[in-house]
Amino acid sequence: MKESKFAELSNEALLKNEKRFNGLMIAQIVALALLIFAAVVITLKKGFGLFTIFPLIFVSFVFISLISLREIRKEIQLRQL
Repeated sequence: MKESKFAELSNEALLKNEKRFNGLMIAQIVALALLIFAAVVITLKKGFGLFTIFPLIFVSFVFISLISLREIRKEIQLRQL
């Protein structure tokens, strides 16, 4: 099994990364919600365009952050912090 990149971090750095990724996730979800809302409004006013599919690009960033946050939480659970 592949070693996690977070396994090399100290306990303090791991907890700091968890807080950072948690805040990052919240910010990304809020930004994504605003993008989706704007895309719907623009699509209804002007029709289908580039901005309609623009939020789909940012969904991948949210998933990448979610995967990293899960890895951090697994490592925290393994260390029983």
